[in-house]
Amino acid sequence: MAKKKQIKKEKTNVFLKKLILENFKGYGEKTEVELSAGINLIYGKNSAGKSSIIQAIRLIRQSILLSNSHVPLNLMSPIHLDIKGKMQFPEGFESILFSKDKKRELKLGTEIGYDVEGTPHKNYSKSLVYGFKSNIPKDKYPYLTSMHIKRDVGPFDNMRTLTDIQLSLGKRNWINEKSKIAKF
Repeated sequence: MAKKKQIKKEKTNVFLKKLILENFKGYGEKTEVELSAGINLIYGKNSAGKSSIIQAIRLIRQSILLSNSHVPLNLMSPIHLDIKGKMQFPEGFESILFSKDKKRELKLGTEIGYDVEGTPHKNYSKSLVYGFKSNIPKDKYPYLTSMHIKRDVGPFDNMRTLTDIQLSLGKRNWINEKSKIAKF
């Protein structure tokens, strides 16, 4: 009787590797907050932006958890959904923009790290950054203007990029039943 060959499964640890912010609250320039796979401490002087980092993480989490949404950024979590740690921005999009300047494009994103134990050359990371804008004075909700998708592989201290896609969506486009761009 032949012995069955056992396949050794690789253990992969998944973690939030990086938070990417631009024009979010006090972060006017592109800012990448590096995070470790373990416990992270965020400390600094008063008004240094510590709370904004936590708010950005919670806003991204909330937006991911709300399925069937028309935009990938949800400033108001529906009351009937019980999402732990949800964020509410009743003042609208302008309240989270740097200098409350609607001419700016807000960019929010994350990079997720995949640490394959014992084989650092197989490590990889995926990042997704959304860009949002709103030019209409009374519009509380932003529209999607850009997406940046990236995939890197290799040891975390020396990764090489396999995929790097940047999409610029330009002006606001509405897709409905009569649209020639997409079908429902």
